Amino acid sequence: DNQMLRTARGLHDLWFTTRAVDPLPVTMTALWLQWHGWDGQPFGYHVVAVLAHILGALLFWRVLLRFTSHPRLAWLAAAIFALHPVGVASAGWISEQKNTLSIVFYLLSIHCYLRFAGGGRRGGYWLALFFYLCALLSKGSVVMLPVVLLLILWWQQGRVARKDFWRLAPFFILSAAASLGTIWVQNHKAIVGEMVQDLTGPARVAAAASAVWFYVWKAL
Repeated sequence: DNQMLRTARGLHDLWFTTRAVDPLPVTMTALWLQWHGWDGQPFGYHVVAVLAHILGALLFWRVLLRFTSHPRLAWLAAAIFALHPVGVASAGWISEQKNTLSIVFYLLSIHCYLRFAGGGRRGGYWLALFFYLCALLSKGSVVMLPVVLLLILWWQQGRVARKDFWRLAPFFILSAAASLGTIWVQNHKAIVGEMVQDLTGPARVAAAASAVWFYVWKAL
């Protein structure tokens, strides 16, 4: 029923206005194209979602190959990722293409950046930044990518050099901008002043800690 997905004006508004409930123009553009391609029939959406999930699993495998001398371990981890119910659930829901698309761009960014950091061409850096921007515009929860890259560099090098912070500064700037944008949208478009949970400071800390174990349990 989203009329923005059906007209050229709607496509313009997805990118250049705040009419959309969520600031996810890349995901919404993909759905806009699919609406016009499949004429509202679900089969085409499901094909795209499954193919995106498969591509994400293959990219995960390629990234893991950089971290191990045992290719079979990388293959096993990627297979678990591909078949895990959490990932498969996203591939099964048309409305969750924000997950399947964002992970593709997220992993492409990591892959390009690590190639650059390992002595690759400068173009790999700009590709990594571009793919990260696409990931942010697909789903905001990828904001932690710069921290993940720092942890990977620290793990591989045994330290984080000053140049690493400077190189990742644009990633952190994009992350901060996306975070502030998401907070604004939640306050002005989604929640609109409603109190979801009225928690004290200690209760917020406890809730954050419980979330960690909640996701560990779901993963298992």
